[in-house]
Amino acid sequence: MVLSVSMNISVFNKYVQHIMTKLNIDTGTSGNPATGDTLRTAMTKVNTNFDEVYSLIGDGSTGLITTSVTNGDLKLQANGAGAIEIDTLSITNSTISSITTNADITLTANGTGNIVLDAVTISDNIITANRSNDNLQLDATGTGAVEMIPIKILMANLPTSNPNVAGQLFRSGNDLRVSTG
Repeated sequence: MVLSVSMNISVFNKYVQHIMTKLNIDTGTSGNPATGDTLRTAMTKVNTNFDEVYSLIGDGSTGLITTSVTNGDLKLQANGAGAIEIDTLSITNSTISSITTNADITLTANGTGNIVLDAVTISDNIITANRSNDNLQLDATGTGAVEMIPIKILMANLPTSNPNVAGQLFRSGNDLRVSTG
């Protein structure tokens, strides 16, 4: 009887692709004819296999999946149309969604950190553009409109003379005006 299971575990980082080769235990051709690995050799292979798995994904007693590979990434990849589920989140390709029906997804920065989405930063109730001199645009699609519903809208730092830029607001005395360009 030959017991042979072949499996590779892949761990990648941006510098090295490491493919762990599984050490198979030769159990011989039939029961106890002394044609396979000795018990000591077999158990050495078992320990070597486990040592390599633990060094690549961490010690299970900590509850953490880690890698000892310097600058190594951890990659979880679902098969086919499968998804990776973490608590109540599902990650499929580049989409993060809630597993719980009608649930929100909340992104919260730690301490004084911010939430940065490409060229936009959200901090408390302030949304700002990240690149110098960029405009922050709110744009509705199709025939939609951008609605401002509060009772009061504050506009700080308006020019006090016509900037001669079509559509730009400016303050003239106590009047709010729109430049025609």
